[in-house]
Amino acid sequence: MYSLGVQCDLEPLIEENNKLREEINKLREELNRHKWAVDRIKDDETNTQFYAGLPSFAFFVVVQEIESYIELDYKKSTYNICNKNSYIHVCA
Repeated sequence: MYSLGVQCDLEPLIEENNKLREEINKLREELNRHKWAVDRIKDDETNTQFYAGLPSFAFFVVVQEIESYIELDYKKSTYNICNKNSYIHVCA
């Protein structure tokens, strides 16, 4: 095996690596501040009305439950959609 005899001062690379890690952490924190989550509305009816367009968080929970039920039911079902000119058979 041949050695190229190249040596590198690792200190600048370590410093840059640390700076980049700090920047990544700051950006992750900023992203989390801007990310929408249910926690943003669960204790604040005004936020529930603003973000979800619903009168209360309790109503939001009910809508979520209904939506998950419909979604589950849809995945198990076969639908036939008919009108006078066409017949469409949709299998989920």
